Amino acid sequence: MKTSATRIALGLLIAAATLAASKGAHAQGFVHWRNASEPSGVKYYLGVAGGPICTPTRGCGYNAGTQIITWTLSQGDQNWLANYPETGVVQNEFGDRGVGDPWDLAVYGDSLANNTNLVIEPPGDSSETWSVVSAESIGAPYTGCYLFTNQRSGKVMAVYQGNVFNGAHVVQYDLCSPTDGKCGNPSNAYHPDQFWCPENP
Repeated sequence: MKTSATRIALGLLIAAATLAASKGAHAQGFVHWRNASEPSGVKYYLGVAGGPICTPTRGCGYNAGTQIITWTLSQGDQNWLANYPETGVVQNEFGDRGVGDPWDLAVYGDSLANNTNLVIEPPGDSSETWSVVSAESIGAPYTGCYLFTNQRSGKVMAVYQGNVFNGAHVVQYDLCSPTDGKCGNPSNAYHPDQFWCPENP
């Protein structure tokens, strides 16, 4: 377990990186967020389980609380809007059926615990604000990728147990880093499943 001094130093590093990065931040269009872990060379992207539910009368949208997952590139649930590097909400292209406003990436039940599922929710939850910083700004080796830190829990967006595949649950977890010996093998390295790389649709 890392020391309090290490936790404080790491927190200050991420905060400084966020502040520095936000000075050059600009609004982005919808992008696909590819996970930096590519088992067997396969690319997996941030999406919503089951995809959007579409009806002729109400259009396309979700049920609140639907699980966020990884999936190979397929459909509109993988289109996300975020300002990066910056702090703010991360929105999906779809929201409530019949309304059309985008919904937000959130932590289930606004939990503070590791391995809590990430879900899609209408705006308003306290866990919907994320700090998005570049991997390079914290010294992680995933060039062009980003780390999403939930501003309520202080935990990062990751894939459950680091196993990336079609349907893998996206969760929040403590940041794994070279100064942290509690994240499994390798215990002294950044873990690729905690980094996400933007690609134009």
